[in-house]
Amino acid sequence: MSAALPPLQLPWAAQKLAAGYRLSGMQRGYRILSRHDNTPVAAAPGPVLSLVALVPLSHILGMSIADLKVSFRHLHGAPLLKADGSYRL
Repeated sequence: MSAALPPLQLPWAAQKLAAGYRLSGMQRGYRILSRHDNTPVAAAPGPVLSLVALVPLSHILGMSIADLKVSFRHLHGAPLLKADGSYRL
């Protein structure tokens, strides 16, 4: 099924990280997304690519699959994103 929607522009600045998560500094070329209890969740390479991957992931992990499907089919990304493009959570 093709929805012909533009791709969602997900904010990726470190300051936009979801509550309950933290990012490490670069370690051997990777940045690590962890829960606040220091449980690692994911890692991604590169100083920019890691933010592009891990910041949105921190928000996506808090959503149901049903809400994610709705978000990626909605023109403005709701309920993941607000109308202004910032994260709802």
